[in-house]
Amino acid sequence: MNQNESLKTAFGYIRVSTHMQEEISPEAQKHELQKWAKQHNILITQWFQDNGISGKKAENRTAFQNMIALAKEKDHPDYILAWKFSRFARNQEESIVYKSLLRKNNVQVVSISEPLPDGPFAPLIERIIEWMDEYYSIRLSGEVKRGMKEKAKKQTSVWMSAFFLQNAAAVLLTSVQKCDLIYTERFCIVKTVGARTKQFQIAK
Repeated sequence: MNQNESLKTAFGYIRVSTHMQEEISPEAQKHELQKWAKQHNILITQWFQDNGISGKKAENRTAFQNMIALAKEKDHPDYILAWKFSRFARNQEESIVYKSLLRKNNVQVVSISEPLPDGPFAPLIERIIEWMDEYYSIRLSGEVKRGMKEKAKKQTSVWMSAFFLQNAAAVLLTSVQKCDLIYTERFCIVKTVGARTKQFQIAK
């Protein structure tokens, strides 16, 4: 895209997932999209934003679906701008389907932080980026699930420990309340109620 081209229009799409690792905030994404659009003589006419939603399933993203519907109409934009291709989709199959659908309507999806080279290798590089995005999503999902299981185990262990300590303390307190403790210089004589008197030597 050349800065000397006539003014083009675009939709700006922003998404943050449920896991904030390696992501920038919605405000930062919008700022970068606006700056890039200005540099390339593009007017962003509408904004669409999905917060706290995974990019693996498009059907779960309301703003995304609204954007696609409007992009299919006669008065459509020239581009859909996103910070990364992963913001558009993390499922390669869906990414290819929606991008193909948009291209039929002369709408191009652009990742402003992942510029593609001109030439025949551009589609191949785009597919590789999509595959890496999906792989990252699958791996992250597995790590999160494992983390949740480990956290649950730790919480259960802490709860069980606290439970037994609390009950042990209650038993000990009850026992002490039922005992007459008689200390001598070298012995602790425990005189229990209804039981024999026991004598324990105190360690020096």
